[in-house]
Amino acid sequence: MKIKRTILSLIICFSFIYAKAQLADTFEKGTITTNENVKIDGYIKADDLSNLTSKICFKLAETDVKYINYDTTQIKSFQTETGKTFDLLSFKINNNSAAIKIFANLILKGEISLYKTIYKSTTYYIIVAKDENYVLQNDELISGETEIRKYNYQGVINLATEGFSSKNNQEIPFKEIDFIKIISEYNASKEYESKEVTYDEKNIHYFILNIGGGLNKDESELFFQAMYRLYYPKISRSTSLNLGLNYFNYQFSELSNSNTTSDFKESLISIPFQIQQNILNKNIRPYIFMGLNFSYLKIVDDKNNSLIEGGFQRNFGIGTLYGAGIEIDLYKGIMLKSEIRQDLFTHLILFGIGYNFSK
Repeated sequence: MKIKRTILSLIICFSFIYAKAQLADTFEKGTITTNENVKIDGYIKADDLSNLTSKICFKLAETDVKYINYDTTQIKSFQTETGKTFDLLSFKINNNSAAIKIFANLILKGEISLYKTIYKSTTYYIIVAKDENYVLQNDELISGETEIRKYNYQGVINLATEGFSSKNNQEIPFKEIDFIKIISEYNASKEYESKEVTYDEKNIHYFILNIGGGLNKDESELFFQAMYRLYYPKISRSTSLNLGLNYFNYQFSELSNSNTTSDFKESLISIPFQIQQNILNKNIRPYIFMGLNFSYLKIVDDKNNSLIEGGFQRNFGIGTLYGAGIEIDLYKGIMLKSEIRQDLFTHLILFGIGYNFSK
């Protein structure tokens, strides 16, 4: 396993040097507003919320190859034709101990409005009322600490809504839908209109076939994979849900106590459901994955005698899976794949070729 990990680590490190865009970069027609209140029309690159909160990629014409990066020191807002609206907000987090300036996504517009942003992988909601910014931060347990840090987001909501949220004495979950509901009701109580700001972003569907194998001393393995992959770009352009059908044929030899060699064969058919996280969302994509699968396993010796009992959670059942690998897009849907996989057994380092029918 040390050799396997070393080889895969080298492949992943090498891939960082030659990476190109995989999920095709898309630019939406939009407008930026500079700190000098100058509005510039152009095209803004679609990206994850976690990236849009610190900077954007902008170009004047859709056909332009190069783009300009703008960050929080250069512009104060940007909007797209699809409905995305981001404003530059300043506020304090961690019980007013740290000040940040960041782009925040408008999700509810009204007399008091609600924004959402991400900073250092943590989601924050900001209520903007009468030029005051009220931060909603969820309680958290910090590594190395024994007590949960409290940020009293319910008290902050109550302050921003002038006591309105505490009238029913009910606990408010740290959920976007509940924040929208409370603020909309508060605006309505003041006879102000609220408008939820939404936008559509198409999901990306792939259907991928792979075939290949692995080879080691006294071991060999063949595999076939058919996988349906789904990205939700509105949530993440690097995380995908995968559902498929796998077949593995693993053959190996072992030396017995009598100094004779015996041959064995394992056949595994599985239906995996896994989450894949791309380390790079590029043409060369190192990734990790984990999930569950429903599997059927058959192990026989060289005389075709079965070596495992039949029954649920014996030769078939539900189990966990995890691993890491790399995918390389070559040309018009043709791709190479290498993977280390652990499910009912530890697989060899697998190498294969595949085709993405959605390309």
